Amino acid sequence: MPPSARRLLLTASLLAAGLPLPGLAFTPPPPPVCALASDAVTTAALEATILGASSWPEHQCAMIALIKRGEPAVPVAVRLLGMDDDHLYQAVEIVTALGPRAHAALPALMSRIRDRPPALVVQFQQLYGALASLGPAARPAIPFLIEKSREPAHRDSALGALGKLWKFEPRLVVPHLTAMLEGRQEKLSRDDTISVLFALAEARSEARAALPGALAAIEQAKASGDAMLGMAALRALAAIAEPAQSVPILSKLLAHPVLGDHAVTELGNIGRPAASAVPLLKARLERTGDPVMRAIIAGSLAAIAGKGAG
Repeated sequence: MPPSARRLLLTASLLAAGLPLPGLAFTPPPPPVCALASDAVTTAALEATILGASSWPEHQCAMIALIKRGEPAVPVAVRLLGMDDDHLYQAVEIVTALGPRAHAALPALMSRIRDRPPALVVQFQQLYGALASLGPAARPAIPFLIEKSREPAHRDSALGALGKLWKFEPRLVVPHLTAMLEGRQEKLSRDDTISVLFALAEARSEARAALPGALAAIEQAKASGDAMLGMAALRALAAIAEPAQSVPILSKLLAHPVLGDHAVTELGNIGRPAASAVPLLKARLERTGDPVMRAIIAGSLAAIAGKGAG
């Protein structure tokens, strides 16, 4: 085939594939026009499209247009919550996008969790996440979440929501989480302990009474070599303890074969008050050849120095 013919064939192939020609900048095709975004389209029409869309772009066009309506979208989310699991993700997407503006969906969210929990774990988590996204509007649900955190099937998701909402009822949430960590209600599994530790870390200094439980979890993680438990326990320690308590413990753990990496991260999270750990962090930086770990150590050193990691 002569060179001119090969060039012609290449050009035709590139055009057919939508790829840029050699030497020319590629201009992506414009996104499809979403006719449903028009104010002339009713909320009822958007709901009907969401339920019966024949294509994913059409469905997403309707979802985006509906969410932009704000509070008028909430009754649609409530109706979707009353349908089968196939429509649950649509309700969750609407509520999560609207946040506190979707406060009217709270009773429907609680009812769905209590009476018809979804079969898939990921949908379970998304449902609790949508409830937590209501922020202060979810305050009436906090006793309900505390109750659900006592049920093994609901515990992880309920604790995640309590970790986000604790500030709206700290006198209820923090003592409950502390009692759970200490095993005063029942002996927790390893995974449940991790969930409680992460939730307590969200409460920071308000959860200082949970420090003994966090320290006990650190000792357990050290003895078992459990990296995930150690990460959660160190996160709680760094968040809830005074730096004068946490920095010496974290500094000693820098040499631990399993928990050392997490100690690096938490010292960076503490920031300037962790200045006494700088020599140990620099020594660890010199010893390690792992480029990822070197970047993490450098980021923690920058945070302690009060500089951006970049």
